[in-house]
Amino acid sequence: MLIISNLREVPQFHSFVANRTWEAWWKSDGHSEDEITSGISKIVASQGFPFILVAHHADEYYGHVLGIESDLESRPDLSPWVAALWVDSPHRKKGVATALLKSAEDRFYELNFSKIYLCATDEKNDFYIKRGWQIIAQDEADSSMGIFEKTKSHSVA
Repeated sequence: MLIISNLREVPQFHSFVANRTWEAWWKSDGHSEDEITSGISKIVASQGFPFILVAHHADEYYGHVLGIESDLESRPDLSPWVAALWVDSPHRKKGVATALLKSAEDRFYELNFSKIYLCATDEKNDFYIKRGWQIIAQDEADSSMGIFEKTKSHSVA
């Protein structure tokens, strides 16, 4: 049975979140895993927002998603963001990413955010569009990255 928990409540998954986030998005840019681990620790130490949600079953890690203030330096006017949605390969195509995304959306709405953003590569467009997200722009720095928006009124049940 899939469970989605705040990382604050399941600290045993801290290293999984840091490692997957570093490997997928930060390693190739020359950042150290320690930098990412430190950033994850800061989020965990905060209250409310930002947040990290983890998909798991008992002590088996499936994936995670972050809720952060900003994910693109070029768009500081847009906030908050769903970021770093990750599912380990054995758990892909089983609804885990959808469950994590929906949980992040719900958490933002609980925190009284009515509009949320994310960015994704072109090959992920259909995934987000099918879940009620709308492309509002392309990233100025990387035209293969779409910027998506979702408002509470556009939430898909």
